[in-house]
Amino acid sequence: MAPTIGEWIETFLNMKRSEGRRSATLKDYAFAGRLLAEHFGENERLDKITSTGARRFATALRNGELSHIRKGTRRRPMGRMTTDKYLRFVRALFESAAVEFDELIRRNPFKVVKLNRVEPRRWHKVTPDEFWRLYEAANDGWKILLSLCRLGGLRRSDALALKWSNVTLGGSTPVLDFVQIKTERRCVVPLFPELAQILRGLPRPLKLNAPDAEYVVPRSVYVGNIGRDFKVLCRSAGVTPYNDPLHSLRKSAIDDWARAGYLPNVVQNWAGHSDIKTTLTYYTQAGEADLERAASQPLFDESDATLDATGTDGSAPSRVKPI
Repeated sequence: MAPTIGEWIETFLNMKRSEGRRSATLKDYAFAGRLLAEHFGENERLDKITSTGARRFATALRNGELSHIRKGTRRRPMGRMTTDKYLRFVRALFESAAVEFDELIRRNPFKVVKLNRVEPRRWHKVTPDEFWRLYEAANDGWKILLSLCRLGGLRRSDALALKWSNVTLGGSTPVLDFVQIKTERRCVVPLFPELAQILRGLPRPLKLNAPDAEYVVPRSVYVGNIGRDFKVLCRSAGVTPYNDPLHSLRKSAIDDWARAGYLPNVVQNWAGHSDIKTTLTYYTQAGEADLERAASQPLFDESDATLDATGTDGSAPSRVKPI
């Protein structure tokens, strides 16, 4: 007999814990399981769930009809990307069950549920000029936070949690060596000269005063309302505000690494991404600067062989050199 939803969720989570899955992933699987249990009931057997039932579940999820995604009594449907995220977790739950109970569960009913194609959002590339203007206008704590995100490519959570014990400034290879908050994996990021110089030049009080002594970014830095505080900083710096300020700084750093010619897998490791598709799809983007560069730089140099070309007036081919 196939297990019930409640039984399988518990078994599945234990399997994933034994595989060493990170806690954030386990929470997502558990949340997906609660959504399933609410819609179908904990005692519903997996082999009784049909493709039609899977489609109805997806519709209920997208319409905000499940209580687990409401705040109070107000319905708040999930965003498109979040909905698809949990549908993928549900699909994985059933895929694993179909493998475990192949004689009882012939197919995964959630394979028929179509997911939205996710298009990468455009984000603001923070130029060096913009960054240094923000840096000059910021207070000491924000200077460090901005620098770690724009010059070190750190997430906000990692920048705030970074300790001096994670920073190696001496020797020929200065680095940041820390465990990422989001992925719980070790990440080693090079300290480029600009960031190394900033960290070496920090006033001693920022390094020694309790309770800030062990943290690179002082605990006095308040990040409870990034959007509001960043707009104030932008006005002082004469910079046009943009969305997701700290994450845009991180993305700008990663984009710079890619454009500097470092191998894609190297950029992926520095960024701390588990999948290189994430790095290439969401953290690099083509822009006007690329078009301007292409228009000003010839593909061939003068030493390359000349090309045959036919004039638009129908004249005979002539030998021409690349522009």
